[in-house]
Amino acid sequence: VHPVSTQKVRVRDPTAITMALSVFIGFGMPLLEAALRETSIQTWMRVTGIALMLIGFSIGYSANRIIAKNWSPVIDKTQEQQLVKLGVYSVVRHPLYFSGVLLLMGTNVYFGNSWSWLSTLLVLVVTLYRIPIEEKQLASRFGQEYADYKRQTKALIPWIL
Repeated sequence: VHPVSTQKVRVRDPTAITMALSVFIGFGMPLLEAALRETSIQTWMRVTGIALMLIGFSIGYSANRIIAKNWSPVIDKTQEQQLVKLGVYSVVRHPLYFSGVLLLMGTNVYFGNSWSWLSTLLVLVVTLYRIPIEEKQLASRFGQEYADYKRQTKALIPWIL
């Protein structure tokens, strides 16, 4: 059992807070827009939305199980962390971000939202801003191993981006 520290932790990574807020907005907007809408949603949109959310959840679940103790909400990397290249990480370097985008897209499609796509775009912009910062830390921590991994896999969307 580890003793609980009473020392305050200072987050030197403002993108972590920005990412959390953008995801909150990204999921809140579709729900708000759906609550204010008076029309019904077509079945194909519900099915497509559920499929996107299930795929996003599955990728996120798999990525979390694989990365385990190496995950951190902040960009700073420690010497204890290992470079994970197994499972979904062998296809995309940032599967947790990819799963989040799929979940947001699925939510928008499921609820038939139009304006909420702007919040999903916000999350995507924040993610695309954060990835190079995180990858700089990863390159610094893992050197050539990360450079090789980066050449072999796409950053966010498998086989595309």
